[in-house]
Amino acid sequence: YDPMIAKIITHAPTRAEAADAMAEALADTILTGLVTNQEFLGNVFRQKNFLKGEVDTGFIARHETDLLPVS
Repeated sequence: YDPMIAKIITHAPTRAEAADAMAEALADTILTGLVTNQEFLGNVFRQKNFLKGEVDTGFIARHETDLLPVS
């Protein structure tokens, strides 16, 4: 069993543009039949501190409310 379904790669002249392209690609991708972290990843790529490059091992814990989908 390999948990990776697919890999999406984006690029652009700036970090913000590449992140925006990734968020759009994630939003436009339709996956059915299984649970994914697609919404979480989209939230990461739109988070202001991520866009500034302010990411470290505590990033998710600090921004949990903004990143985790509301059930």
